[in-house]
Order: sequence, then C-alpha cells, then structure tokens
Amino acid sequence: MYNIEKPQKAIQDRCKYVSNEKSKLRCSQFTEDDRKSVFKQFWKMSWSEKQVFITTQVESKHTERSRNRRKEETSRRTCIYIFSLKKADRTKIRVCKTLFANTLAIKQWTINNRLKQNLNISQQEKKKKEDQTDIENNQTEINKKKSRELRRNRLKEFF
Repeated sequence: MYNIEKPQKAIQDRCKYVSNEKSKLRCSQFTEDDRKSVFKQFWKMSWSEKQVFITTQVESKHTERSRNRRKEETSRRTCIYIFSLKKADRTKIRVCKTLFANTLAIKQWTINNRLKQNLNISQQEKKKKEDQTDIENNQTEINKKKSRELRRNRLKEFF
C-alpha cells in the first residue's frame, strides 16, 4: 500500500564541541571508527532493541536545585539527561546530545519521545508502588483493629 522508498541511514557529521580537561563531555575522545561501529551495531537491532539501547545509554538525573530562587515550584526542568556511548573496549564516554543523535542517525525528537515514554513508565511504576504501600498500610491498620477487638472480647469473657 505504502511503498515509499526512504533514503538509507547514514552517519551524520560530528558535533563542533571541543572538550577541555574541566569539561564533563568527552566528544573528542570518540573517534570516527568508534562512531561507525556504534552506528552499524545500532542499525542491526530491531525497533524495540533500539528503544532499549537509547534508554540504557541515556541516564536521567533529577536537578539538584531550581534556577528561580524565589519560586522553586516555577522551574519547568525536573531532570537532566546524561548521554553516553560505549567504545569498542566497552568503556562509556559521556557525549553531547548532538553527537549522540548524529552517531545513531536519528532525530532528537526520537530521543526526546523515547525519554518521555520512559519517564511516564517510571512515574506509573512509582505510583503503583505508592498505592501498594498504601494498601499494605491500610491492611496492617485493619489487622491491628481486629486484634484489639479480639482482646477486648476475650477480656469481657473472663469478667
């Protein structure tokens, strides 16, 4: 039905970032050969494996403090994303978002969308855990009330 030919994916240009000793990003340490091997490995995967790859290579970290000191609730940014790629020797190197996206030949929208989905899933799991602990707490309260009633009834039987 939809026989639209798409151009073959190709590795894109690297970022213009030049890292120094103090920088956390190490884009310049990631060679072209490393980028090509990651690119080939990524495009051999199925779509679900690619999604898992993206979520495992990107770490989300909550922001340590809000920018607006007067109104802490007004900050829209709740977390930061740390992008990293593995070299052939399995060492993880922290890179910028541009190098990450260009190496995998994907749009930044794809990365953002995958991370939002992952964040929503983790929030749902957190809510489920909170609900489960609420249920467990309520159950223990009910059990305590039952045991009190039983003790009261036993005392009445003896008197």
